[in-house]
Amino acid sequence: MGQLCRVKAKPHVMCKRDVLDLKWTPIVTRAANIPLGGNIKCRRNQFPVVSASAITIHKSQGGTFDEVVFNYDKSQQIQLVYVALNRVTSIDGLYLTNDKDDFKFYHGRGSTAPMVKDIRDEYDRMANHRLPTLSMQARAFCKRDVLAERNEDQGGYLHRRRQLILIVSAFNAQSLVAHAGDIESDNILMNSDYMVISETWMNCVNTVMINVFELRASNNTALEHRTHCPSTSSELPVRVSAAGGSAIYRNLQSSTNCSEIIVNANKSCGNSVLRKHNVGDICLVGVKVEDLTLFILGAVYIHPKASAEAVI
Repeated sequence: MGQLCRVKAKPHVMCKRDVLDLKWTPIVTRAANIPLGGNIKCRRNQFPVVSASAITIHKSQGGTFDEVVFNYDKSQQIQLVYVALNRVTSIDGLYLTNDKDDFKFYHGRGSTAPMVKDIRDEYDRMANHRLPTLSMQARAFCKRDVLAERNEDQGGYLHRRRQLILIVSAFNAQSLVAHAGDIESDNILMNSDYMVISETWMNCVNTVMINVFELRASNNTALEHRTHCPSTSSELPVRVSAAGGSAIYRNLQSSTNCSEIIVNANKSCGNSVLRKHNVGDICLVGVKVEDLTLFILGAVYIHPKASAEAVI
């Protein structure tokens, strides 16, 4: 639009070369009729401009903007260029301009400037000497084979043992409804065989589905005092959310299976104690390979206001 406006205004600009510049973009008033209904008519006259502000690159550090017009120049240090380009949230909102109408970018990979070369060499050095982090170790562990076999020779007899590697991630979600997308974007969590989650903030009505996982057990005793989960399809559930809750999810690609363990409510243990004193939430599953039970996996959440006597 700016280019078209400059072409249309060129005859007028040529007549006033001592005042106007060919690079300037004319801004003229625009009129629009706004229907308000009935006999009321409204006509608005305005300049088609939006509020903007100019700022130095140094002062822009730490700022985040949807749109940025960067006054780019090849003489700028690469550190300044880096800061300026990283202030915008999307490349679609980035505009580069300069006083010379030069559309070449001089700070690219092909640049032979000493400063650019030094920074490029430093990046290469860092790539060849990576700093080991816990996240890197966790990702490497997740890529190990879930089921491995090894042979052992004991007294002339060859024994084959199967090593089962299971990854169990336990964490506090503080609302699965709000953070299910965060979980699905985490490579470490998504490579787990089981996710043991506390503070799910969900009940039987608003259960959360996680990609490639299945919900095998969940509990939120705090909601039992405030909501009713229907036992038949004819009953209408009451939508209530509350802090607390525990859940166990199983990866559909896991080599193991599990089944929920229902705690006997008549005994003074497990869920019955938690329900009686409103201490917290617990759910249990038995992890199996074929028909062999390996261990019992539990998700436990204790409410912050629960007394130590009640917990014990």
